[in-house]
Amino acid sequence: MVKSLLQKHATKSMSVSCRWIRSRNRSELVWMVGDRSRFNQEGVVPVNYTQKNIRHDEWENDWLHLPEIKALSAVAALFHDWGKAADHFQHKLRRQSLSKDPYRHEWISCRLISGLVALTGSADDDTAWLTRLSLGDFSADALAQAVNEGLRNKLRNLPPLAAMLCWLILSHHRLPVLQKDKCKKYYDLRSTSFSDMMSRIDAAWGYDNGAAHTNVTFSKGLLLESSAWRKALRKWVPRLLQEKDALIALMKKGDFRLVLLYSRLSLMLSDYFISSGKGEEDRQGNTELYANTYKGELKQRLDEHLVKVAGQAARIAHYLPVFSGGMASVKDVRSLRKRSPAPFRWQDTAVQKLIECQKQLKCGNKSVSGYFIVNMASTGCGKTFANAKLMQAISEDHKTLRYNLLLGLRTLTLQTGEEYRNRIGLTADEMAVLIGSSAVRKLYDEERKRSDNGETSYLDEEESFAGVLNGIYPEKEPFLDIFFDQQKNKAAIKNKRLLYSPVLVSTIDHIMPATEATHGGKYMLPLLRLMSSDIVIDEIDDFGKQDLVAIARVVHLAGMLGHHVTISSATISPDLAEGLFSAYQEGQKCFAAFFGKDLNIVCAWCDEFRTQTRSIAVADITKAGNFYRQMHQTFVDKRVVRLSKELIKRKGYIVDCDPLKFLSEDELEQAYFEKIKQTVIDLHRRNSFTDKKTGKHVSCGVIGMNNIRPCVLLGDYLVRTAWPEQIAPRIMVYHSQQVLLLRHEQERYLDRVLKRKKPLAATVDIEDEVLRNHIDNAKEENVIFLVVATPIEAVGRDHDFDWAVIEPFSYRAIIQLIGRILRHRLLQQDIQHENIAILGYNLKGLKMEAGILRKGPAFDRPGFETAAYRLKSHTMNDLLDEAVLRRGIDATPRIQKDPTADPAYSLAALEHKVMEDFKDLSKNGPAYIHGWQEEVWWMTGMPQQINPFRAGRLQVEVCLCYSDGHLSFQEKDDKTGLFVPRGELYQIEICEPVNSDRFWLQRDYYQTLQANLSLTASDAVDEEKQLEKLCQQYGLLSFPDNAGNGDGYYYSDQYGLYRK
Repeated sequence: MVKSLLQKHATKSMSVSCRWIRSRNRSELVWMVGDRSRFNQEGVVPVNYTQKNIRHDEWENDWLHLPEIKALSAVAALFHDWGKAADHFQHKLRRQSLSKDPYRHEWISCRLISGLVALTGSADDDTAWLTRLSLGDFSADALAQAVNEGLRNKLRNLPPLAAMLCWLILSHHRLPVLQKDKCKKYYDLRSTSFSDMMSRIDAAWGYDNGAAHTNVTFSKGLLLESSAWRKALRKWVPRLLQEKDALIALMKKGDFRLVLLYSRLSLMLSDYFISSGKGEEDRQGNTELYANTYKGELKQRLDEHLVKVAGQAARIAHYLPVFSGGMASVKDVRSLRKRSPAPFRWQDTAVQKLIECQKQLKCGNKSVSGYFIVNMASTGCGKTFANAKLMQAISEDHKTLRYNLLLGLRTLTLQTGEEYRNRIGLTADEMAVLIGSSAVRKLYDEERKRSDNGETSYLDEEESFAGVLNGIYPEKEPFLDIFFDQQKNKAAIKNKRLLYSPVLVSTIDHIMPATEATHGGKYMLPLLRLMSSDIVIDEIDDFGKQDLVAIARVVHLAGMLGHHVTISSATISPDLAEGLFSAYQEGQKCFAAFFGKDLNIVCAWCDEFRTQTRSIAVADITKAGNFYRQMHQTFVDKRVVRLSKELIKRKGYIVDCDPLKFLSEDELEQAYFEKIKQTVIDLHRRNSFTDKKTGKHVSCGVIGMNNIRPCVLLGDYLVRTAWPEQIAPRIMVYHSQQVLLLRHEQERYLDRVLKRKKPLAATVDIEDEVLRNHIDNAKEENVIFLVVATPIEAVGRDHDFDWAVIEPFSYRAIIQLIGRILRHRLLQQDIQHENIAILGYNLKGLKMEAGILRKGPAFDRPGFETAAYRLKSHTMNDLLDEAVLRRGIDATPRIQKDPTADPAYSLAALEHKVMEDFKDLSKNGPAYIHGWQEEVWWMTGMPQQINPFRAGRLQVEVCLCYSDGHLSFQEKDDKTGLFVPRGELYQIEICEPVNSDRFWLQRDYYQTLQANLSLTASDAVDEEKQLEKLCQQYGLLSFPDNAGNGDGYYYSDQYGLYRK
């Protein structure tokens, strides 16, 4: 309580430590609030001292190329908006016109530089054109003519510095990129030199606005009459020329990437900051050129803007080392120092191995620049907690934490944040949990407050964090205000937490813009965060190939910025690990070149059985890939041997679906569902347990379906169809297209009732009220609790079922779903009966076999099969070895390649083939990771356009609103902010409620709204108005925008939204 109150009122001048008095002579530091720099690591503070470090030389000691970055960003700033001097742009500002210029101002700025180079005949040397420019020794008319003569030409024949400046100018709003239909010819085009890439770029790379092409005119001049601008040129051009040889040397060696990255960041931060300010009231000079407007009024003059951006860019560049090494961290977390309990002792072994490896390297006078860790511990072995221990162990003093834990799902992120809060003891000033949805977060928070009897919530922590910021962090530079707009307080607090919190637990989407944002400045804050912190990517193999290409870009960036990377999952494939390692190593190569050091990467592999470490010299690129592959294979081979000796939790078989191939379209789907029903009955009889109170046979099972519509139709079939006597099914349909409030209630219930951590037993004392009610009231002797779910059940849910029926689409999906079978319950011996049934065909493949659908990929949406990766059979009898399934199913085929398996006849081999191509460094061009890592396609937005992160159809977000006694789907109008009816537009038909005692949970949206009225902050006395407000916040539902294609949708509270 005391700490919480202090956090809410912390100031920059406050420093408080709390100590536990252990004895007369000994005390122990518990926590600190405020400015931690006042204390040493033990929390001791001197009685008095006076000093102020103004220069902060320690920040920039290793930054050998900081002078080049300052000069380059400052001179680029003086030119970045030079093209705004064009008459088209000036007319647009004065007329407040929304019409586009024929060419974007970035392109005109580059043509001006190119024109100067041409006029001075200095295509091979930058000295002549830069010197004449700084002296104002050129004709504005001649330059304008040169601009128009080369207006649509490519940026060729530029000397090195001019080319660098042009790229910085072109990219200060958006990276160069072609339209999608023009990209294809570049997919596999190799491009390895800066000048080669620049010579490909013309106005069509995003700078031609499609307006009528006319000559560019400059009737108000080209700033030659601006004394302030010319003075700034005379200051910064000589400094850039002074660094010319160093920059050219970097370009020749190919080591210029970080210099340009930091220069672009400095330029853009400065441009955003200066543009957000006011114009000078007492303007000097006689230029009438303007850079921008504010509320329809002309604001900053162009020369004023350029000069200010240049000065600020240099100051920001000088400050960059602070983000790299001067940000706050958590020190000496007691819970991570403690010895782990016996079942998790492997965590301490892994920590000790890493520390020993670091000590050995130091003894050999070798510097460690980065760690690449693969954590493959099995489910339930404590990977999440282990990751925190590992990240603390690899810090320089083995006591510090500053990293990002990145996950793919919101719910998993919240669960992980909760675990860190409870088990590690991280507080609001030490950890941020960001998921990108305030509604999801508040629902989760309300549930947590109920279960914690009103203890501090995430929202309370955010409130205290606003106070925390006043005290514990370094003095905030003014330019950071662009992220902390006080008019948008929630966004400001979120951004502060993203940048400053020592430990960040978030969905990976918060960090991906660091490499994925090609337009605007959305990449800047995530990049600043990555400059100061390591990353852990949990459940890395949950992502598909295209997403992994994008994630490899972030891993490469982390390596380039000199930080550590851990990837974590029990089923990491060899090619996934190798592909991400190659990305990290290439990034580390850039880092080593930037700091001029010979550095080493420590590679580590750990699981619940052993830890393996090896160091690899960053410079040894040619040998590193093969060496890493061999070491990973050695580790996996030993893991497979140990896994084979573990108790068998899962055995499976293939359900024969061949007779269904001969049925008609009308019969096939119903017969498929009936086959599933019979399989459910068989699995229940083999794997049920006895209810202690009634003696009835009970089991909890899951059916994994590939898509939402078949999932719902199957659920409805199981509710309506006849079941054998003495069997009472209780069905629940679970997929993503459900109203947020109902989905939250559903997941909250499942998370609670399926958290089964007691030993496996034949007789169970069931206490859950809902289960108890169903069992007690059922006349039948067998009660089956059944979740019919899409793949969302298999990722991130900590559920424990007795058995599963699986509609197959990939081996990865099979392994993910069976991970929910006997997930936590301890066994004394191998299971005796099969508890996994894999259907012989998926529904799509079966329809193809029956001739109902045209032949093609059957395991594609979802799945790994595509036109480029085809299977020659779609029956599981060909694609899986049933004898192996019956002996026991584990992750071995996912983590270990079978060299004899044919990718055309094996699900696991097909996935390995896809991942092999993911990491294939022999393929050139922006479509492949080689193009990003070893070529210069990072200068453009092509890699992101070809392989975007989370690609897919646009999502529509509606809310199910209660108004005037009726429910209707509505959508928020972006212009008015009002909610307007959209049910007819999206063809959504709200169905009458289905009444049946076979539903596991009786779900009713209106009743759930009534029960959650406390969630709304509305002051309205009228209950209906409160309900309306609640609906708009928590009645959200997202689905793909079909743009009028298809027959529309049905919606019901039990089944959610699904296609007709």
